[in-house]
Amino acid sequence: MSKMTVYPLFVIIGACSYGVVSTIITLSMLDGFSASEAVTSQFVMGFIGILTGMANISYGLSLNYMPASLAVVLLFQFTWIGMLISCIAKRQFPGRTEYFSIFLLFVGAFQQLA
Repeated sequence: MSKMTVYPLFVIIGACSYGVVSTIITLSMLDGFSASEAVTSQFVMGFIGILTGMANISYGLSLNYMPASLAVVLLFQFTWIGMLISCIAKRQFPGRTEYFSIFLLFVGAFQQLA
């Protein structure tokens, strides 16, 4: 593709992106949200997407140093760490289902490491 066809394509993609943004903001305002609330929520969701992308990059790079089976086990340790942070923030213990989930997670992790 030449520059003469690529640049207009970028303009079209940008226009489509902002068209979607305006539609989402308009629909949010019809549901009772303010424009600033809608924009802020889009910013937060975009930030979360960045975090997800960084996790994927880190996971991909870790595969240079360890087998894929171990890397995926370590990747999913966020489950119990997130639950621990939640328990500390809420100042309450997890329920029976959460304890069972943590138990299964640890059994799988230790079985993989053995």
